[in-house]
Amino acid sequence: MTPPGTSSVDEQLGELIAEHAHPEVPAGSAAVVHDGQIHALTWGCEPGTLFQAASISKPVAAVTALALAARGDLDIEADVNTLLTSWQLPMPDGRPAVVTVRDILCHGAALTTPGFPGYPAGQALPSLVEILDGTPPANTPAVRLRGIPGLAYSYSGGGYTLLELLLRDVTGAELPELAAELVLGPAGMTTAQYGQPEPGQAAPARSMGRPVPGGWHVYPERAAAGLWCTPVDLVRFAVAVQASVAGTAGGLLPADLAAEMLSERLPGSGLGWALRGEGDGARFSHAGSNEGYTCKVAAPLAGGRAVAVMTASSEGRSVIDPVLRGLQVLGGWADPAEPEPAPAPSPAAGPPEPRTLDELAARYEGRYSDAGGRVFTIGVLGWNWWLEVPGHARLPLTPRSYTRAVSDLVGAEVEFTVDDAGQATELVFSQLGTRIEAKRI
Repeated sequence: MTPPGTSSVDEQLGELIAEHAHPEVPAGSAAVVHDGQIHALTWGCEPGTLFQAASISKPVAAVTALALAARGDLDIEADVNTLLTSWQLPMPDGRPAVVTVRDILCHGAALTTPGFPGYPAGQALPSLVEILDGTPPANTPAVRLRGIPGLAYSYSGGGYTLLELLLRDVTGAELPELAAELVLGPAGMTTAQYGQPEPGQAAPARSMGRPVPGGWHVYPERAAAGLWCTPVDLVRFAVAVQASVAGTAGGLLPADLAAEMLSERLPGSGLGWALRGEGDGARFSHAGSNEGYTCKVAAPLAGGRAVAVMTASSEGRSVIDPVLRGLQVLGGWADPAEPEPAPAPSPAAGPPEPRTLDELAARYEGRYSDAGGRVFTIGVLGWNWWLEVPGHARLPLTPRSYTRAVSDLVGAEVEFTVDDAGQATELVFSQLGTRIEAKRI
């Protein structure tokens, strides 16, 4: 372990690492911003050693996209198929849908492929289009739409791979070039890179207690998982995000756009970041896990504090979680309690009996509004039901009971609450593990 410095922060950082050392995590690095100063410590490797940032690549790509939007080069509200020129996102059964850049950034695009396993060193790498279509030499299925965009959180590395292709189509530049210009350079992330490092620069990866053959896997899905950096780079990135929110020097985005980025678009999710806490306890974070690497960065919205831990081990969370908690306590912003899980959907009612067309329509047909003012329209014609959401095509529903209908097309369901007279008073729309309640209006 690199000897800690003389300051109390350095000493406490060293004590935390020593206390939570784990035999399956032989190499790692941690950094903390305390009172505006960066303190760092490594173990099992040299200072400046690079680690795969894994999914922390996503907020870097998200800020890159938002920086392009800030200078007028990208419309994040646009349908991605109107921006893509080298590929198109297929629609299920030819049904039109609108997937926006914003939907992708907050993991609300209802796209498949949560993550990627990477490719052994020396193996042929697929292009972005081959990854998106799931064709050889890609080792993951095609990225496809599987629900109604904009309604539910569903983590998708595939969506960020689509974003990477879109940024290239819109600007003519590759992600490494765009990120270096708009994020890495301005944030002072001096050792961060999307290219593969020299072997001596990187900590060799370990997975399942054994070295990863070749040292590490390669991730051509750069926006989703391909960044290399140090924890110092990550806390500098977090500080630059804080400066953006505050509208002070060193920011990467205009303050209003930064505030939008760190506002909940879907529960717990901003644009590129996981969000937790409220008021003075609000913070943003992102974790990452590639083959043989684990990492996390977290920071409160207020400036001057941030923490990051990166390890060269798939077992890194055994060190990362307690060290991050200790660093947050040191900085005076201990992590809040985990949110309560969403309640499970209520069981379906029994099988329906024949009803008249007029009676069915009177029971369920109409408009329902959720807490955010979004309107769901239910149409009924006999046993032919459908759901309309603003901005999307009409979605056929199949009734399964008096109070429940499903969409096999996108894996969603609608369940109605009825009063004593059998009239629907509200509905619950469920998709991809998210429940949206809407009252009849």
